[in-house]
Amino acid sequence: MNVDELLRLYSQGQREFSRLSLSASEIIQVNLTQIELNHSDLSWSNLSSTDLSGANLSHADLVNARIISSRFIGANLQHTDFSYSDLSWSNLNSADLSYADLSYANLSNTFLSNANFMGANLTGANLTGATLTGGNFTRANLTEADLSGLNLMEADFSWADLSVSNLEGCNLSEANFSRGDLRKANLKNSILEGLFLHQANLSKANLRGANFSGAVLHGLGGKRFTLSPLRKKTGGKGQIIFVHATLRGANLSGANLENAYVSHGYLQGATFESANLQGANFMEADLEGADLRGADLRNSTLGGANLKETIMPDGSTHP
Repeated sequence: MNVDELLRLYSQGQREFSRLSLSASEIIQVNLTQIELNHSDLSWSNLSSTDLSGANLSHADLVNARIISSRFIGANLQHTDFSYSDLSWSNLNSADLSYADLSYANLSNTFLSNANFMGANLTGANLTGATLTGGNFTRANLTEADLSGLNLMEADFSWADLSVSNLEGCNLSEANFSRGDLRKANLKNSILEGLFLHQANLSKANLRGANFSGAVLHGLGGKRFTLSPLRKKTGGKGQIIFVHATLRGANLSGANLENAYVSHGYLQGATFESANLQGANFMEADLEGADLRGADLRNSTLGGANLKETIMPDGSTHP
């Protein structure tokens, strides 16, 4: 079946077109809402400005497709292969992209509010300028993805892999990164207010100038975690709680960790240069080889902390 025949049958009311072979086709500026194209081959095709809202393209092949300014509102895109495709300026609000392959895809300026990316592969994807509020990224792979400057408030990144990703300048307020992998991620100047990081890994992450007010990074292995008692014990909703946190080699230069509760944290080799650590609790924390030059440690607690070879605020090295 070719494109002309598909459009003719669609205009007559037919919607079922699964398992078609339409590679390198031109399907531009047409209405194909509610169409069934699951398991079809549309690789290298041009679907720009086409309305596929409510369509079923699950398991379809759209590798290297050109899909600029198209509409996939509420579409079923489960397991669809969009790798290396250009989806810029498209509307995928409320689309189901669970387990889809979006590796190295261009998703810049796309509308992805309330989209489901559970288990999706977004390795190296470009998401700059995208709208992702309320998105579900549970267990998604976002390695080396570019999400810089985005509003990701309340997004769910639990169990997601964000290693080496770019989250610079993002608003991550109230987002959930529980058990997420943020190793070597760039979170410079991000808003992390109320961020939930239970058992997340931030080793070697760049957190320079980040605002952590009310953030929670808790890493007690498999032990049961209850936030309420910690809130009561450490000062309420705005309290920064990094109990047993994994921040080895992280860059926290200039970060505001005033009154933070960082006891028993794993902070070996971390950089706190010029950070605000007033009133912070580092009891029993491992700060071996950490850099505290210029940090404000007034009224902080370092009882039982490992300060071996730690560079202190005055520039001296602790024995």
